[in-house]
Amino acid sequence: MINLKFSPISIGLVEDDFFTRFVLKSLIVNNKSYRQVNLFTSALVHEGHHFLNADFPEIVIIDDTFSTKLYHYEQNYKEYHAQFIKRKGIVMVIHEKNFLPTYPDNFTLLDKSAGNFLRNLIFCVEDALMTMDHLKGNSRKTVNYILRDRFFFRNKQNLRRYFGQKLINVDYKLKILSIKKQNGNLFTRLVTNIFIIYNFVKAIFLLGIFASVAGIGHDMNPVQKGKDDTLFRKFFRYFILSLTIITVFFSIQFLLLGSSGVAVGHIHMNSIFDLGQKSQAVNFANVAYDPNQISMTDEEISLKEQNIVKSDKLYSDQDPYFITDTSINFDRIEFIREESRVNNFLTSVQPKTNYQENLPKNAITYQLSTDKKNWYYLNQNQEWTVTDDNNISYSNPIQQVNKYISDFSKKISGNTLYLKVFLHSDGYINTKISNIEVTVSLFLISNK
Repeated sequence: MINLKFSPISIGLVEDDFFTRFVLKSLIVNNKSYRQVNLFTSALVHEGHHFLNADFPEIVIIDDTFSTKLYHYEQNYKEYHAQFIKRKGIVMVIHEKNFLPTYPDNFTLLDKSAGNFLRNLIFCVEDALMTMDHLKGNSRKTVNYILRDRFFFRNKQNLRRYFGQKLINVDYKLKILSIKKQNGNLFTRLVTNIFIIYNFVKAIFLLGIFASVAGIGHDMNPVQKGKDDTLFRKFFRYFILSLTIITVFFSIQFLLLGSSGVAVGHIHMNSIFDLGQKSQAVNFANVAYDPNQISMTDEEISLKEQNIVKSDKLYSDQDPYFITDTSINFDRIEFIREESRVNNFLTSVQPKTNYQENLPKNAITYQLSTDKKNWYYLNQNQEWTVTDDNNISYSNPIQQVNKYISDFSKKISGNTLYLKVFLHSDGYINTKISNIEVTVSLFLISNK
């Protein structure tokens, strides 16, 4: 850090936009590439008129963008402006795009809409400070030393200027939108309000990031400093709150992805976006079945062995079934998966053709119901049809069920799902099923 024993140079900044004023204040005061300055700021021309007709401060920066549109309510604006253009010394005027005001030759004009506006302004301030040093008799050696010192802060300063420029760009858009809102009709105002809210939220985020890397500039005007500090604390709280919500959101998402999902009650969440979707496993302890034909353990349901001739063992080929008693609530059924000797979770959702014709001799098929009274299967036209026949011919394999499951949710009344599961064997191979998982969507918000 440079410690030069020169008296600080005073700079006056008249800037009505808070975000722009905050950026300029921070970069001018906290810029270590030149010596200390005393910055006096004012938000409005009628409050900062003492900058316009006096020799103090030594350098003046004034934002004159949209002055004819925004300052028309200030009674003495023209008088202040007339005094201002007579001012001698170093003056920098910030103007709007495609509008070049008429000012004396000793004034420096800066286009606020330019992409390199902030860089140009800071360089102009640095050059002005060097000029003031020269006028005050400071040696050229000191100025060169200051220039060399810039190198050590170049990367950090570039980062500050980058976010500062982004914030000023958004602030400039907000100013344009405010004028458009004032002059527009009702529809224009409604649409403009949406863009204003969007850009305002964006500005708060950029303000928080900029303040974190650039700090807060000290203001020698106690009245304006108090107002700006109040606004900054308010906006920064919004930034911290939003940042906390986003951090918690992505932390939960990372936790879910990293742990292959988390079970919350009966809901298995692989993502935070699954809050409206759940997968529910069928509880085999709550099924109705014929114990003479089906055997059940804690891990699976299978066909029961039958000793036919001495050492020969056959399995039932009478297509026994069991009915789930687990009530699965749904607004829409997404898919059903089974783990069995016939299918796994992956093959359960893989489409096939000619389901009934290609039905294997050993198969697991389904009928669906919403009340355990009316049972439905897919007929030859692939339409859900009610049946009271407990035969495998009136049931469907899991792949066929999944292909048309959305039609069941739409066409069959009721919001509770029950399954009738048929276990079909050729009499020699045991058909086993160990797990059934039903994934459904529950509408958090619905217009039904």
